[in-house]
Amino acid sequence: MEVGLHIFESLKPWYVKRLQEFNSCCCRYHVQIAELKDGFNNMRRRFLHTSCNCNCDVCGARGPETPCWASSSTVEGVRAMCDLVLCSKLESMDFHKLDCIRGNCTDCGVWKLQLCPHEVDPNSTILIPWRKFENVFVGQNSEGGDRHALRLEHKTTPPSEFIAFLKPKLAEFVAHNFEAKWQDAQFKSCLENLSSDQVLSVIDFAENYSFTWQNEVQSQHWQSFQVTILVHITFRIDPHWDEVDVRAKILTEYHFYVSDDKIHDNLFVQYCFGLHWLFLRESGHALPVEHIVFSDGCSSQFKCARSLFFVTRYPTLTRSPQLPNGCAMQWNHFGSGHGKGRWDGAGATIKQALRAEQVKPDGIRLHNASDAVAYLRQYMGRQYAGYTNVRRDVKRYFYEVASTDVVRADQFNARRVEGTRSFHQVRSVGLDMISLQVRTLSCFCSFCQDGGDGPCDNAAYVEAYKLIRIEPCNIDDVRADVEHVDVIGEGDREAIAACLEVGDHFAVVADEGNSEDADFWILITEQTLHAVEEESREDCWGQKVYKGEQIVVGRYYKQQGRSMRSYVLCDAGPAYIYSHLVIAAKFAMVPARHRQKGGREGTQVHAIYTTPILYAHLEI
Repeated sequence: MEVGLHIFESLKPWYVKRLQEFNSCCCRYHVQIAELKDGFNNMRRRFLHTSCNCNCDVCGARGPETPCWASSSTVEGVRAMCDLVLCSKLESMDFHKLDCIRGNCTDCGVWKLQLCPHEVDPNSTILIPWRKFENVFVGQNSEGGDRHALRLEHKTTPPSEFIAFLKPKLAEFVAHNFEAKWQDAQFKSCLENLSSDQVLSVIDFAENYSFTWQNEVQSQHWQSFQVTILVHITFRIDPHWDEVDVRAKILTEYHFYVSDDKIHDNLFVQYCFGLHWLFLRESGHALPVEHIVFSDGCSSQFKCARSLFFVTRYPTLTRSPQLPNGCAMQWNHFGSGHGKGRWDGAGATIKQALRAEQVKPDGIRLHNASDAVAYLRQYMGRQYAGYTNVRRDVKRYFYEVASTDVVRADQFNARRVEGTRSFHQVRSVGLDMISLQVRTLSCFCSFCQDGGDGPCDNAAYVEAYKLIRIEPCNIDDVRADVEHVDVIGEGDREAIAACLEVGDHFAVVADEGNSEDADFWILITEQTLHAVEEESREDCWGQKVYKGEQIVVGRYYKQQGRSMRSYVLCDAGPAYIYSHLVIAAKFAMVPARHRQKGGREGTQVHAIYTTPILYAHLEI
């Protein structure tokens, strides 16, 4: 059903208030392209073509008394502006082709934008007004360096300068708009197809809450007491849901972490995830085997080397006798500047409750995080708190994070990973704390959601996962946890190969009389055990396999350095390994304390697995 804007606004619930003053936290890309769209329309309607005598495709071939058509060659919205430079979209598809979006199509691009010669004339004396974002100087910092801030600046330039700025921004926006809509659609798909052994989280920092009073004296205006609020909403299948009420299938829980700690960094986020896992363990429900997270792409909070390292470590941190392989983590990022949703409203609801209590003449004491949590637990943590006549209860949980709880020593950090800003989906790889699977777009089709090896339904847009290695700044951060990982090396070799997951390390029997006199080779898994579908296939090492044979695909490590336990990952392509050759699996490879020649990073089998345990398994 399609309705107009005014009817839609009239149907809103009574508790949804229309914003009267201004919109905050808008996407810079969307605001900028909207400003350029207005500038483009004004250029054609009001300034450049008022006395036009051109017969181009924009102005139209006409006689001396026929008006210029350029004023009608404008765009009503941003979507229409994007369509001017893209190939037509198929009716059966929700998005344009990926080559068109990325600018790789030879049939479309910003060159398709029809322009009048007067609009690109560098010698034009006509000036048009328009606006763009610029970083402007605002002073100096405490160290004497220049400080800049973003501001929407008014420009008055010839049309050619405006067009030169518009073209790359339009191409940039097309890709950004696709990523934002795609990631939002994948979040909805993930929520709709959530399984009983998964938990879905959305996490974001709310703006700090400032304690203010009804009667504020003058000196209080210059000093405000604030608390940090981290909003964390989780979705999981309710184990007690009634199949008659489909809406009640998803159990939605709101977690709020309130603290006097004003530092919004990834270590604070990690600490809060630890509190959430304790909540899951004490809830009495079955523990999830996968934790799917969505957040924005803030580099200091959710999208940095330290956050990637946390994803790789999460399965190890959540190991228990009930969950020997821990809980896998998959972290997804909304499009840049996007990710707004009910989590923003949840934070506003909490701050509104605190504000309503503070303005009461006889309100209770609210001075810090401890006071706020105590009040919220009593009045907002109960069933049906918030507003009356709701269809279901709202489950809210409040945690106080003391200023000293988050240890900010230089621990659990990693060196910068190339291309981090382009990652929109990353996931852990078993119990390997330095391996990570990444890709530029998320996908939650039936195969990707279940972790299957079948073809992805969105293969036209989403590439396969890429396996990368994390380099911890402190090797002891890995060694402390990795000592508890077991080695699988007993029993049927076919069964050992079947246990392998992507990113697992495994050992295979070496050929007799090999040039390095090795008893075994070590590899990292790139494809799990499967049957060859082609008639025959050959790897870069000359190994040929045939249809129906069971193989594992992996990349070799090569022994390098003075230590027998020091290895580097080979640059050569993957190898095809028969399943009956696998003799040990799932042992840890951690970064060595030294660097190989040429700056390459060495990895080292931890001593607990090589001497004597791993070598004992291999009977060496």
